[in-house]
Amino acid sequence: MQLFAKLGHAVATRFVDLGTIAMREGDHVGARRWFERALSAARDEGDAMGASDALQALGDLDLSTEELDQAERRFRDALRIDLELGDVSAVGSVRGLAEVAVRRGDFERAGRLWRIAERLAEESEPPSWPEVQKRVQPQAEFLADADRRSFDRGWDSAETLSVDAVLISLAEGSGDAVVTHHRANSGQRWSGAAERT
Repeated sequence: MQLFAKLGHAVATRFVDLGTIAMREGDHVGARRWFERALSAARDEGDAMGASDALQALGDLDLSTEELDQAERRFRDALRIDLELGDVSAVGSVRGLAEVAVRRGDFERAGRLWRIAERLAEESEPPSWPEVQKRVQPQAEFLADADRRSFDRGWDSAETLSVDAVLISLAEGSGDAVVTHHRANSGQRWSGAAERT
């Protein structure tokens, strides 16, 4: 049975790879077909990680075609799976949600989400500061000064937030509830189910 699970993940991964190639070549229809096939294969085989990868790929495709609501739903669905798995793939889901926020012009939220994604990445493997700058700088350098200040406020506000609380809140579709709670309680720690004990 374990062999079939590994094979199922390998199939889903290959379909995502083929979709990524199609997307890079500008074939969005072909890419969507491969990504949906990957999602179907992953679900058929009970491959949660493969399903998350396929949902993230579909979210990236939706971003490229400016289907922001659909992209956000896909990234949230992937994040829910990632949380169940305790998987570092959540980094990609949160970065996807940050990109949705950028495209919607919500730069403070984007900054906050990018910082949460970086904190998650640091937990799995601490990057050097130049690596962090390489990943985040392209997202923020096109911003006007006022937008950049808003992005930086969001980034700074994420320093004191519970990563777990933010992730669960994002997956539930109420990502800003954590920030509102945090600000309203003047630095008190989140006491909901999302907090690690």
